[in-house]
Amino acid sequence: MQAGCTSGKTAKGEDVNSIFQLFGPPSPGAAARDMVDPFDPDKRYRGMSRISAAPWGGEDVYVNIYAQAIQNDDDAGVRGVAAKALGNHGSPDQVKLILPLLKSPDPRVRQQAARALQRVHNTEAIGPLVEALLGRPDPDRPPIVGRPALLIPEPDKDVRAAAADALGQYADPVAAAALVKGLSDDDLLVSRNARRSLRTLTGKDFGFDAKAWSAFLATPAPFAGRLPYVYPAFSRDKYTWEYLPFWPEPPNESAASPTGYEPPAQK
Repeated sequence: MQAGCTSGKTAKGEDVNSIFQLFGPPSPGAAARDMVDPFDPDKRYRGMSRISAAPWGGEDVYVNIYAQAIQNDDDAGVRGVAAKALGNHGSPDQVKLILPLLKSPDPRVRQQAARALQRVHNTEAIGPLVEALLGRPDPDRPPIVGRPALLIPEPDKDVRAAAADALGQYADPVAAAALVKGLSDDDLLVSRNARRSLRTLTGKDFGFDAKAWSAFLATPAPFAGRLPYVYPAFSRDKYTWEYLPFWPEPPNESAASPTGYEPPAQK
């Protein structure tokens, strides 16, 4: 037997003639087939994850598959990874496909949607992101004249934190006012993200002092000194097996500005 090779069968009984088949990642062709497998949502999830992480994952044929999956797939996990893929590779007009997932009953899907909206820019996202941060109106309890609307709070802190971060790209009074309210969130990650987004939008820093922020936002041109928004990027060290020659690099990312976003002119 040649060194480095083995023979046998996989768990599904398929013939294996190489260590690369036994332990290596699937080929691009296999991943592409998996992402449209009509019978196995796990395959669709894994295939879409691998394709969207590839340098060529933004080709039109794949973006169309992400868009179809986010609307039509009956598996929540697949819809979530499709939202992530559209965030990485989609266009501003596809934000409308991501927004409904902010109301998914699955918190993991809401998280993916909020994080995807950090990476693609469209002002239509402001209202839904504000609701993800502060709560959305309760349809079963209509507002009473003269009283604030009753809200259904977002229970997942990671969704609120991601929404607070995403709002930092919108120099908009509604977004900024919501971020001021987000400073008092019970979770420190959420309040920190709200503060960071306010710093990005204004170039100022009043800490967690909501009154000081509100007073500044009431001044003329509060966004004149805004800074470029850069979405948070995933990065980690290699796992042990990723040092093997046939294994791909970890899916680390570089921080960047959202698609469709125009950074402020540098002074």
